[in-house]
Amino acid sequence: ALRRAPPGSSAISKEASGQNREVEEWQELCARRRDLDSELYEASAFEEAAARDARSKAEAASRSREALTAAQAELSSLHDELAAAASEVGVQ
Repeated sequence: ALRRAPPGSSAISKEASGQNREVEEWQELCARRRDLDSELYEASAFEEAAARDARSKAEAASRSREALTAAQAELSSLHDELAAAASEVGVQ
């Protein structure tokens, strides 16, 4: 003998199916949010590392410029001393 579903069970089944879809959509949205949060965290960490690297390189460039300026001043001074010494011995 065939068993018949109780009256209204089809509507209940459709409602449950709809709720299951909503739950699945909610779970997918939550998973996507976790993925985006993870990507944002990684991007933020990368940005911070890049900023630290840029500051480090800027500081190194500044030290290099200072060293170059000091070397140029010393070279200029040595050139002046050499010119003075050459003048004393009569070398032009």
